[in-house]
Amino acid sequence: MPLAMSRMGITLGVSVIVWSGLTAGFGLYLQSRCARYLDRGGASFFALSQITYPNASVIFDAAIAIKCFGVGVSYLIIIGDLMPGVIQGFGLGSGAEFLADRHFWITAFMLVIIPLSFLKRLDSLKYTSVVALVSIGYLVILVVYHFIKNDTVKDPSPIRWVEWEGIIPALSSFPVIVFGYTCHQNMFSILNELADNSHSSVTGVITASIGAAGASYVLTAVTGYLSFGNNVSGNIVSMYAPALSSTIARAAIVVLVMFSVPLQVHPCRSSADAVLRWRPKPSTTSRNINGSAANSPHRHPLLPSRQQHGPAVGGRAQPGMSDARFAVLTQLFLCLHI
Repeated sequence: MPLAMSRMGITLGVSVIVWSGLTAGFGLYLQSRCARYLDRGGASFFALSQITYPNASVIFDAAIAIKCFGVGVSYLIIIGDLMPGVIQGFGLGSGAEFLADRHFWITAFMLVIIPLSFLKRLDSLKYTSVVALVSIGYLVILVVYHFIKNDTVKDPSPIRWVEWEGIIPALSSFPVIVFGYTCHQNMFSILNELADNSHSSVTGVITASIGAAGASYVLTAVTGYLSFGNNVSGNIVSMYAPALSSTIARAAIVVLVMFSVPLQVHPCRSSADAVLRWRPKPSTTSRNINGSAANSPHRHPLLPSRQQHGPAVGGRAQPGMSDARFAVLTQLFLCLHI
């Protein structure tokens, strides 16, 4: 975020962060409104596509699966890049060359990621998510602390308050801001698991989550940029002087991305299952003897039948994925990640 701020300037950078948060929140709100047309507990992109564009549902789910898989791979790359430096920062690893091997750390952290990825409900990841949020909080505090202490650079380069570096650098940083609000792939699962999915409750969840994220991004971006000026790099933690606090910050990033991988496996698995179950539907344009369309909304209700989502358990429709299919898809994606 500080690098994006240096390229866009503070005025435009803050505006883009806020605007991206508003649009992301509006997208989540639209998902919550669309979910009311589906059975309670059976909301998904696939189910929604069946009442809008059934033959295009495979495109949506394939895009989600590919995106989540790519993000998960990038998280493992971050773990492999940071862990050797973390071990060195803590003064460990002398005489043990394998501790400096990124492949070793990716394999080691997979021992934690694998069991978490086999959990069927996002609610089961609430404790690991709390740890990840604590890691984010520490990173924000670290950036703000060094800004207040003013121990980074004595004379930062001229600050771009209004002007920007140019359209190309600004556009290259725009995806970083948009990616910071990526959570829509899990929205339907959250709606399915919320005990109270009323309009006011869901709106409150969206407002709190997007608002907290946006405030953290603005605070970190502005203070980080003002600390180093236009010389700030993409990884601001690496610019701080070697110390225990910066080493802990690198470890916090590792913990954050480690617990984020299962959050990508969950929608990736569901979307891949939907792609495998997808079959093209023939066009129903024939008319009956009275001249009415065969696919009239009076003949086909808006809500899909509960059978499409599997039997209801406790008043909620359950996704129709068998345990064997669940295990095979999870193992497949985890193996591809490695």
